[in-house]
Amino acid sequence: MAAIVCKYLEQGMLIQPNGNIRPCCRYTDGSQSITAPIKFNELYIKAKENMANNIWDSGCYRCKAEEDNGNSSMRTSSLELFDGEHPNPEFIRGVRPSNPSVEGVLTYLEITIGRYCNLKCRMCDPNLSTSWDEDLERSGHLVSRFYGSVGNWEQDKALPKTIDTMLNLSRDDCKHLNELKITGGEPFLSEYLAEFLQRLVDWDLAQNITLDIFTNTTFIPKQKYIKNFNKFNTVYLNMSIDDIDERGEFIRKKSNWNKVKETINWYCKQHLENKNIFIIISHTQSLYNVLYFREFINWCTFNINDAILNDKNNIFLSTSQIFGPKHLSLYSLNDKQKDRLIELIDKDFESFDFSLNTNWSNQVYFSVNQLKNSLKTPEHSNIMAGLNNNTILKEFNKHERVVDVVRQENWETVFPKLKEFLNE
Repeated sequence: MAAIVCKYLEQGMLIQPNGNIRPCCRYTDGSQSITAPIKFNELYIKAKENMANNIWDSGCYRCKAEEDNGNSSMRTSSLELFDGEHPNPEFIRGVRPSNPSVEGVLTYLEITIGRYCNLKCRMCDPNLSTSWDEDLERSGHLVSRFYGSVGNWEQDKALPKTIDTMLNLSRDDCKHLNELKITGGEPFLSEYLAEFLQRLVDWDLAQNITLDIFTNTTFIPKQKYIKNFNKFNTVYLNMSIDDIDERGEFIRKKSNWNKVKETINWYCKQHLENKNIFIIISHTQSLYNVLYFREFINWCTFNINDAILNDKNNIFLSTSQIFGPKHLSLYSLNDKQKDRLIELIDKDFESFDFSLNTNWSNQVYFSVNQLKNSLKTPEHSNIMAGLNNNTILKEFNKHERVVDVVRQENWETVFPKLKEFLNE
């Protein structure tokens, strides 16, 4: 049998908030500690053996699910790059061959900087946001849901808000690096990120590296973070924005939409004034915002500079569907609800002129079809282990109402379309 090849298993590394590693952000089957110097041939042995024997490793189900849907995955995208078959290799953010090509070396590094974050997003949790702590202080239900016990929560709170593991990497560890992805928490709150970026510049490696940063776009970064952007080969600033106005503030609690708009304008300015800086809207679709996707697209169409939307050297719109928490995932819907949702999406986009064939209209077309393909996944697929639709929707009502009480909110008044949809 042919092996299931994944280049992330061969040349990728994700550093987690606790300092342990995984091959990528989508791998779910545990992690392992590392010692210096890093020996890549000794990493992910079990997963490599499974895939070599044409057995999907249990930690790789998210890529398998996307491929079963007919969509591309992180795995397939990496293979296209290594095989030289991708039509637009410059748009792929992920593991790539080193130049010159060397096997078994670190070319892709992803760093989750820790828990420190100024927001407490509904689809996130206290493992990645210190701001959730204030909610857990008020609710034993939330402590139990996320940690099982107060003791486990206390252990998490005792960890450093941001990690310095990245500073343990040497120049030799990073000499083949060509892609650096930074997530959070909120990356621009990490006191160690700026130092690591400076080291890459001092080591004369930055010029070979694509920097991929995900930010919640609620404030303009301090100068110490951005002063070296022009030293990197390419910089992608991913603005995590899931909705607009009141809905955006609800989903990403503690954000201020007016401030977010100011920050978006600042990022747009960076894109227009710097040849190596590109901005991307990273839009995560959940039960909360999927029925408002057309409104979000309209806002982008009328508020983002056309030169950015139609920049042929960039893909501005990046959408994905969440897998967890399960009760907010679109996959929690049954087949009838999925079919109905596809009908509503088609109706919303009836008036969108896809025939324009602009870079922007093509991006929207791709995202809409990707969303609909995801919804066409049959219930009996193994896209989410142990999924039970009735239980999941009960969990939605139970958990979201608890958060509503803690935060003194009401999701039904903010998302009336969702209320109507779930009551059909």
